[in-house]
Amino acid sequence: MKTKILSILLICCMLAGCTNQAVNAMSTNKKESTVQTSGKNTSEEMTVGNVYHGFTLKDIYSSTLLNSDIYTFKHEGCGADLVYIRNSDPECAFSITYKTPYIDETDTNHVFEHAIIAGSEKYPAKDLFFDLYNKSYSTFINAVTLPLITMYPVASLDQNQLIKLMDAYMSCMVAPDILKNENIFKREAIRFELNNPDEDISINGTVYAEDLGYLTDPKQNVRSNIIHELYPGEIASNLEGLGEFHYDDLTYEHTLETYERYYYFDNSLITLYGDLNIDTFLDFLDSEYLSKYEVNGTDLSKYTDPPTEGGYIEKVLPIIAYEGDSVENSGFITYSIDLQGADIETLHAWTILCSILNRPSSVMNKKLIAEGIENPVSVEYDTDNVKPFVTFKMSNANADQMQALKKIAEFTLKDIAENGVSSTLLDAVLKDTELSTVFARNSSNVAVYQAIKLSNYWAANLKTDYYATFEDTLFKIKADTKQDFIKSLAKSALEPKRSALIASIPEPGTAEKYEEELASYLKKMKDSMSDEEIAAFIKETEAFNEWNEIELPNNDFMIDPKDIPDTLPISLTKETRDDITFISGDVDAQGAACYSIYFDLSGMSRDELMDLMAYNNLFLNTDTSKYSAEELDILKCEFLYEFSSTLCYLHDNNAQKDYPALLLTWEGLTKDFEKSLNLLLNILTETDLSDTDDIAYIISKNVEKYNMSKKEGYDLSKQFSMASAGLPVSDSTRLLLDVSGSDLYTYMKTAAEDVKSTDGSFDKLLQKFDNARKKAYTKSNLIFGLAASKSEQDEIIEKAFEKLSLLDEKDEETAAYELPSLKRKTGVIAETTQNYTALYSSYKNNKNFRGAYIPFIYAANDKYIVPKIRFQYGAYSAGLCSFEIYNTLFCYSYMDPNVKKSIEVFEGISDYVKDAELTEEEFKGYILTAYGNANLKEGLWNDVNHAILLSLMGADEHEISDTINDIKNASLSMQSEAATSLEEIIDHAGIATAGNEKDIMADKNVFDEIINSKEKE
Repeated sequence: MKTKILSILLICCMLAGCTNQAVNAMSTNKKESTVQTSGKNTSEEMTVGNVYHGFTLKDIYSSTLLNSDIYTFKHEGCGADLVYIRNSDPECAFSITYKTPYIDETDTNHVFEHAIIAGSEKYPAKDLFFDLYNKSYSTFINAVTLPLITMYPVASLDQNQLIKLMDAYMSCMVAPDILKNENIFKREAIRFELNNPDEDISINGTVYAEDLGYLTDPKQNVRSNIIHELYPGEIASNLEGLGEFHYDDLTYEHTLETYERYYYFDNSLITLYGDLNIDTFLDFLDSEYLSKYEVNGTDLSKYTDPPTEGGYIEKVLPIIAYEGDSVENSGFITYSIDLQGADIETLHAWTILCSILNRPSSVMNKKLIAEGIENPVSVEYDTDNVKPFVTFKMSNANADQMQALKKIAEFTLKDIAENGVSSTLLDAVLKDTELSTVFARNSSNVAVYQAIKLSNYWAANLKTDYYATFEDTLFKIKADTKQDFIKSLAKSALEPKRSALIASIPEPGTAEKYEEELASYLKKMKDSMSDEEIAAFIKETEAFNEWNEIELPNNDFMIDPKDIPDTLPISLTKETRDDITFISGDVDAQGAACYSIYFDLSGMSRDELMDLMAYNNLFLNTDTSKYSAEELDILKCEFLYEFSSTLCYLHDNNAQKDYPALLLTWEGLTKDFEKSLNLLLNILTETDLSDTDDIAYIISKNVEKYNMSKKEGYDLSKQFSMASAGLPVSDSTRLLLDVSGSDLYTYMKTAAEDVKSTDGSFDKLLQKFDNARKKAYTKSNLIFGLAASKSEQDEIIEKAFEKLSLLDEKDEETAAYELPSLKRKTGVIAETTQNYTALYSSYKNNKNFRGAYIPFIYAANDKYIVPKIRFQYGAYSAGLCSFEIYNTLFCYSYMDPNVKKSIEVFEGISDYVKDAELTEEEFKGYILTAYGNANLKEGLWNDVNHAILLSLMGADEHEISDTINDIKNASLSMQSEAATSLEEIIDHAGIATAGNEKDIMADKNVFDEIINSKEKE
């Protein structure tokens, strides 16, 4: 899966929301026989049963959860299904999905996903995907492979652009270049290379690089272990992402069979989303593509497994790992229950039951506490697999805990089968399920992720009524006061026809064994060749490299940048009363708001900040002076939806003060604000520190989440490079690394021991917690952020002032926290097969930089970074982009076999820009993508919250808007100036690689510092 990296550079709140609609209103609302097609784009009405441009309208219904009208169509000529999700979202989207069961694990479905969008007869190109990605006004361009489906989604804020993107993708579906060009396969899948007779044969390829990156990935290993044992030898046991084990039989011919097997329109689902001129889109799809094809009669029944034989499996299986990787408390215990044969309603209900079981106050989590089991345990319903199953999963585990997990699962299911679940908890989870309604589109790319959910459902059931059946299931659960439905789920799971208890434990040395076997295979390959065959092989490698370096771009899909409106800054209002500052921004929505509080932590030492971080683990997990932990779990759903906390570092330009702060965020209905703030303040200041058993349990349970060796390499590389890059958020990242990183892990491990001691250590720990919260949660220099409708702001601010002014004032500052200084180039040794490199740099203080230079960044991405690192050097992914709101340049490589080579490419960006040969036409495309990325929105409330945070870090919204609008002033005449400016910026960049120990140590001279996250304390 290719991902358009649009990272938020600080850990801000992920905003969702809540609704005051009753669950009863969630029953499917069938439309009358006619409805309005679109509020603003067309006045034509559509009638169920009528045919529109070859599409018969089968049904119309309303989705309460998605706040949309759902139209379902069938194209009678070619047999394609189409779903149009109609709402007022300005982001419009298209996707086409095929049902593509994995017939083996060579990963050919995944390979073909990459290869099919490399070019087409209508859009000839070397890699059309990256042309579209780099030269269009898009908000999302991607392709997705899952066990059931392969999907091709695109999105834009402009309907004319979307039509062109849709045309490009559809052209690839009917006449892809991969069918006649094996070089595309070699580049995207796998290739063997030999440059001279004295070298060893090497292996490369984009999908191979990605799959190799999963070799030691615990999630991939655990899931593979589960489905291989649940469904041995079946189609259902085949998993994507395992191509690294099939380098000997992943072939071009086998890959082309994927196209012949699946890629027919009667095996496809098309989705359209947004406030579209639907008549235009249906007409285009029909006239340009679908009307030219007939129903193929695609029959995939031969790839359908018979019912799996019943049985129970119990095994200890390995997670592939390197010597030196963690073993103790690093495994996963899974108890998986097969759900094949369950009806749609039952499967929907399992998603609700899993949500219930994962709540802190569920019977399962109460039993874990009672048994003294400190490992995190979750319940997951797998919706992606050919055959559905539910899994109880224990993390940070050892093999001797297998029976403990199974007993927990069986106890939980037995209790629910007999007694149901707490009605209060059930209501809270149903409310939580509803809560996303008001904020349903308060994020980017909602269209795409809804299409994935809908497509998986369609592939599994050959139906398109996902929202109707899901909401009907919610209504049924709500109406079932005796909980017979939920009880029946648990009862059936207690007596499964098939289940598997598996301990997946890291086995050090297995990764080296894989590498040795691969090296032996490559050696035998060369040894078996004659001199003539070796010479021919070298010529074949040279021929591919020559082809790979040739440019063949396509720009036929571009629109004119002049047609895109300017960006306007977000207006914020600021006032200060009695040392409390209120910052608010208007949101075009009534009845719901997002809130943030910034507590000034100046005057706290580094040790006290770690005390505070440890104390905050108790939030919502233990009693307060007013509420039990169980009551807090319920209240959080209603009043503190999506509550989060993180450290940040603020810059007060007026007071010339820089200081650490704790940012708390939550959201909810405006009518509930006072209750939510009262609840939050009670949690912050009056969490009960007397229940030592409860606190000991919580601390021990949270230790491993601070273990850096278990963090993903990509996240580590971004964090370390960001911290040393001089960005507006660099100080915040340095703060997080310093007091929430490896030292906090040591702190938590020590605390976990202290709580079990009898020498008074635990009492001292509790005293430190109390001291930290008293220093932190004061009204001194307090900041309250509000994203809400202008008409509701005054009342909320008055209530906030009334409550917050009751907090204590800060005592005289006795300590001054100092941010650590970091090296500019850092290597981080992590438990991973591949490497992840990130470069961050700021252009905020570069006087020579201007927004008009940003398109040159995207030119370098398209013509330099991606071809070098991805196509030539074999990384799965690489990219270069700009985040204007943070005045930031960002470059990355993902699942990369190289270290030094990639860093050298990063550092050569300005040299490339200086000498690049660019045409006016393609440069227009770079202006489009630069402006499109600069205008990506995170949602109504998110955008305001980000603006508030940026203002507190010293950013100016007007300057940001001016920079973005200046993008459209770019011209090729600025190339030399842009290169000079970029050279200065990259010279001050922070660079970090997190990855494989052998690779990092081989190139250790590249770095100023190397940190081994695998080192044991």
